[in-house]
Formats: sequence, structure tokens, C-alpha cells
Amino acid sequence: MSYIRLLLWGVLLIGVTPAALLAHRPGSEATDAAPAVHVPDGLYAEVWFEPQLFSLLFTIWAIYLLGIGPMRAKLQPGEVFPLRHFLLFTSGLAAYYLAVASSLDEIGETYLFAAHMLQHNIMTYFVPLLILFGIPIWLADGVLEIAWVRKFVGFFTSPLVAFGAFNLALIVWHVPAMFEWALRDQFMHDLEHATFTLTALAMWWPIYGRSAKHLPPLRHYGLQMLYIFGLAVLTTPILTFLCFAPEPHYPTYINAPRITALSPFEDQFIGGVIMKGSAVVVYIGSWAHIFFRWAKESASPTEPIPMPVR
Repeated sequence: MSYIRLLLWGVLLIGVTPAALLAHRPGSEATDAAPAVHVPDGLYAEVWFEPQLFSLLFTIWAIYLLGIGPMRAKLQPGEVFPLRHFLLFTSGLAAYYLAVASSLDEIGETYLFAAHMLQHNIMTYFVPLLILFGIPIWLADGVLEIAWVRKFVGFFTSPLVAFGAFNLALIVWHVPAMFEWALRDQFMHDLEHATFTLTALAMWWPIYGRSAKHLPPLRHYGLQMLYIFGLAVLTTPILTFLCFAPEPHYPTYINAPRITALSPFEDQFIGGVIMKGSAVVVYIGSWAHIFFRWAKESASPTEPIPMPVR
């Protein structure tokens, strides 16, 4: 149990890390003299080193390595190193870093709403799935042996709570006043990013949860498909709000220097399409995956019971 306690202390330390550490661009500190504004000629691609964000993600990665390394002998004796899970989890952390510590973040904050939506979708639909599929089932079940951890995770990943929290986060952060607040306040911007990623992790758990013993996925494939359908339906009002408004909603992008030929309204329209289009692709893929698993397992004489994807 000593390894598990060490793992949990590391998670606790990460959990209380100030949200401002989640995304910090060098040179973003307030100064008395305003720097000269340089407007790029067009889209650009850069990645920079952000020490605090890198340190945070590296700490998470190191704790994960502790779980699949030294803890493996205690939690799952004889289990080989889970290379596939390791690559998926590492890719998820790398994708988060690239979404924040790159020109995608800067363009999305300053110039293009569509770039901001692309960044949010990476954090919402791709990073959480990579991280979840990167967690071996035996590791999740081993950590969930701790009662208070099981209760805490179980509450936030219960279908109604996870479904509601995820959709509430999407709605609240797209309200123009909240969206603009996040663009102007670094703490709120970091909180927005953290909210999207954490609620998405909880949202995906009823479908792709990594526990077979304690907190398994929804107990029927039909319920899983209904859950996904509900998620798809509830993104439609946001699509309507963004794509069919008589005028753009967000002053930052209305007044931003134009680095592309897109007008503010066209930029907002494309952003809405990116948001909904990415969600539809991921939800249809999940729906198809659930359907084919259900069809395959229905061939057996007993009623199929959904289990975590290996």
C-alpha cells in the first residue's frame, strides 16, 4: 500500500496546484510599460517552452510511470509493461501541452475564434480519451480500492453528474461575458481549460471508464448509446447560438486585427462548425464502437454486460 499512498499524495499535490500553472506564457506578466504590438501577417506555427506547465504535466507523467512501473508488481503481479497504454497516456499529455504552449493558444486568444474552438475541442474530445485509454484497468481498480478515492471519483463520474457538469461547462463558458472574462484574465482562462478537460474526463467515464471492479461503465449498451445521443443533442443549441446569430457575439474577435480573410461573423461560424463537427465525429465513432461491441457480444447465450475497453 505504500506505493498507492505515494501515488495519491502526488495526485493531491497536483490537485491543489494553482490553476494559473495550467497555462503560462513567458512574458505574460503585467508590466508598467505596454509592449509594442506586433500583428502577424497570417497564420503561424510555433511551440515554446513553458516551464510551469511542463513541470505540472511531467509530474503527472512521473506519477503515472510509478503506477505502471513499481506499483505493477503489487497491483498486478506478472503483468508486462503496458506499452500501448503508456503511449496513449503520454500522447494525451503531449497533446494538452501542444494545445496550450503553441501558437494555437495565442492565435485563439487574440485573433481567431475558430482557433480557440479547435483548442477547446482538443482538450475536450481528444486529450481525455487518450488519457483514459492510457490507464490500465488494473491500475484504476488498484487506486479505487481506497474508499474515499472511490467515493470521490464515483460521485463525479456518475452518469447524471458527469453529463450535467460537462454540458453546464460548455454552456457557461460560451456565454459572451464569461468567454470574454476568460480571454482577459489568465486565471479564468486557465480555469476554463481545466474545467473543460476535467469535466470531459468525467463525462467519458460512463462509456470508457477504466474500472472493472469498482466503477465500471454503464451496465447496458443501450444506455451507453442513449447517453452519447444526449451529449450530441445538447451541443446543438450552442451550434445555433454561434452559427445562426444575426451578428458576432465576442468583442475580442470583432475588434481583432484580421490575420486571415475571414470576417468576424465567418470566423464565428467556422468556430461553431469546428465545435459541433468534432463532437459529431467523436460521438458517431463512439456510437458505432458501442453498437458493434453490443452486436458481437449479443451472439453469446447470456446477456452482454459492458466492461472497460482493454
